Amino acid sequence: MVRAIEGLGEQERVVITFYYYEGLTLREIGRVLDLTEGRISQILHSALVRLKHNLAEESRLSERIQER
Repeated sequence: MVRAIEGLGEQERVVITFYYYEGLTLREIGRVLDLTEGRISQILHSALVRLKHNLAEESRLSERIQER
């Protein structure tokens, strides 16, 4: 999971951290980063899509290694 999160862009990592680890709302994150709530929502959505992709890639790689 850590490697998948590290594969995100800096802004995406910050938003993920604030939202899931610090428990901030989208509005609160927007205030901290000086962005609109809508923009924070877009960044969060993009981060989750990329995170899902990164985790799937890690899973496929792990399966290939185990097959050997």
